[in-house]
Amino acid sequence: MEPMEQLDQLLSTVGLLRAKFSQIMKTIHDTRQECKQRMVHPPEDLSPLMGRAQELFAELLKAGEFLGTTRENLLRGRTPVFEGYLEDWVLSQTEERFQAVRVYLEELSRTRIAGFHPDPEIWEEGLMLIEKSLPRKT
Repeated sequence: MEPMEQLDQLLSTVGLLRAKFSQIMKTIHDTRQECKQRMVHPPEDLSPLMGRAQELFAELLKAGEFLGTTRENLLRGRTPVFEGYLEDWVLSQTEERFQAVRVYLEELSRTRIAGFHPDPEIWEEGLMLIEKSLPRKT
């Protein structure tokens, strides 16, 4: 795959994963609001789940920024040094973030918290996006 195609695919995946994390955070927020309306304390397990979702959302924002910057630089002109940078740093940083998101989504799929019922499509689609975007190791 050409570097520009690869960047476009990764940028698209980052955007779609950010949307999934928005859904996760909204579901956690809604669960807390429902507890508040019923005048019960929300489950304590929601706080670390929300904190980690917020951290990963921020990491996806960073990934979008450095992928976007890399794309702009490639549009200005390709050089062997820059393409090496793309391969070595940008792609490895994106892969690291995607691996962390994968772990979170797998944990979310196994999470059982009273009153918290995220749509399974969130992790199913998120994991599929990551699988399609990560480079194949040979």
